[in-house]
Amino acid sequence: MTVLRWFASQWLVSVALLLYLWAALVAPDKALQALHTGGSLLLSVSLLILAVMGLVGLVQVWISR
Repeated sequence: MTVLRWFASQWLVSVALLLYLWAALVAPDKALQALHTGGSLLLSVSLLILAVMGLVGLVQVWISR
């Protein structure tokens, strides 16, 4: 039940997973290519988000003093 509740609360992730599963059934080679491209994009964006969040944290500490 908790898994279904999580999928309901994270509906965007659920839709993306369902679309990847559908693509894997229809065209497995293109689904693998899309998964690889999406994964590399996620890694590059996550590094940028980590850097921005670090800078925001440093600025918050600097301003509070």
